[in-house]
Amino acid sequence: GLKSLLAHIPDFEIVAEYANGKDFCDQLTEIDAQIVLMDIEMPVMGGIEASGIVNIKRPELQIIALSMYGDQCYYYEMIRAGISGFVLKGATTTELEKAIRDVNSGLGFFSPTLLHSAIVNSNKLDSKKNRFEKLQLTDREIQVLDLICKGMTNAEISEKLFLSPKTVESHKSKLFQKTDTRNTAGLVIYAIKNVLIEI
Repeated sequence: GLKSLLAHIPDFEIVAEYANGKDFCDQLTEIDAQIVLMDIEMPVMGGIEASGIVNIKRPELQIIALSMYGDQCYYYEMIRAGISGFVLKGATTTELEKAIRDVNSGLGFFSPTLLHSAIVNSNKLDSKKNRFEKLQLTDREIQVLDLICKGMTNAEISEKLFLSPKTVESHKSKLFQKTDTRNTAGLVIYAIKNVLIEI
């Protein structure tokens, strides 16, 4: 299904496919690719272990996890393993293409459907105000965080908030520092875990 979707995008090329994580990792040094679509649950070796190996041996490879609704318990492990985005299995061509292009451009991607599902099922303990105060987030950082979690690019955030791209990037860097995350996907996961955003 994924192959047929991607085949219709002119500048995309599928260079290899593997039945499980072990087969993929065995050929890791020979793969000439930029993006990996990684299933979380596979026989022999699953996506979490395989992604961890990729992160060590080929850190330049960007990984997008293919997720089901019930995979939320694995999100944090996948982030730690080095993935850059999550796409729901059965995603449309448009969403899959956006995920690949965003991740290839250095952005993270989190399927809006998965994002909504994760938030709905999150444990809401402290008030949102208290959570923001603990992180010492400024009002502008909160705005930027909200727009990042809505899937906006730096350019889109810049236009919406009337800020320069450099200022947006600065706010983003501060958000990474304050939440102890390394990339956009990690930031979104943190926001979900701590119920910092609403959809």
